[in-house]
Amino acid sequence: MLTYDLTSDGKNEVTVKKGDVITVTYTIKRTDNQEAYSINAIQNEIKYDAEFFDFVSDSITAAKGEGKLLEKIEGERVYMNDINTNYDAAVEVGTFKLRVIASSGSGKVESTERIARDSNNADITVTTNDLTVIIGDG
Repeated sequence: MLTYDLTSDGKNEVTVKKGDVITVTYTIKRTDNQEAYSINAIQNEIKYDAEFFDFVSDSITAAKGEGKLLEKIEGERVYMNDINTNYDAAVEVGTFKLRVIASSGSGKVESTERIARDSNNADITVTTNDLTVIIGDG
């Protein structure tokens, strides 16, 4: 089993203010006590709330790229997909930046349309830890 973990500053919940730029880190973590996976494919469509954030152009970095990491922006979604690679117990796949445009409230950055398949093309169970961003003045 895998967990797709979205964090900022290493946390799944952060407090920021309007105008701040946050770095979203996407990490895959093993949750079944195995050391590594030979993965045929991963897909993660990471959706952010456009009422709260603007995507910072050219901010995607790919930390993991043994396979063929595909990253793209489409609407309010960042796609990070990879094929034919090996993953350790926890590995950072990539990062991207969002500018906070809301003055208050809380916005989500969440994994949707997520898939993982092993070397036999069998589905691997995926859970998620999404990112909550609380916007305030302090």
